[in-house]
Amino acid sequence: MFIGYIYKITGVCGKVYIGSTTNYKSRISSHLSNSNNTSSRFLEKPLVFEIIRQEEFINRNYMRLIEQNYIDNIDCVNTNRAIYKYEKVECIYCKKLINKNCMKLHHQSKVCRWAREGREFFDLPLVCPQCKTSISHR
Repeated sequence: MFIGYIYKITGVCGKVYIGSTTNYKSRISSHLSNSNNTSSRFLEKPLVFEIIRQEEFINRNYMRLIEQNYIDNIDCVNTNRAIYKYEKVECIYCKKLINKNCMKLHHQSKVCRWAREGREFFDLPLVCPQCKTSISHR
């Protein structure tokens, strides 16, 4: 468990950026630096920093989930999501539940290729590591 911060940056124009961090002072410095690559660079200076929530989190994903909830419910300039929702979908070939974002990689796997070719895992011969003879699965 660790202390985490969900923060809000407001630009002079009224636009808002939402972020999260475990080191608030360091994060403010990085937002103010010239090498800032976050969406907060779209805010007009001067910037007002405000901690929305400070608490002990169990892990970073939970902290980012809370941050994403703020991003979804506040009109802000954030262009990236804090956390991605993993939608499970069924592979049309092997019927396994796969994360939607990983489907292309899954289709390249052996199990899925075998299912597309009409083979099953048990159709492949096993070879004894000692004598090198084929062994039946059944």
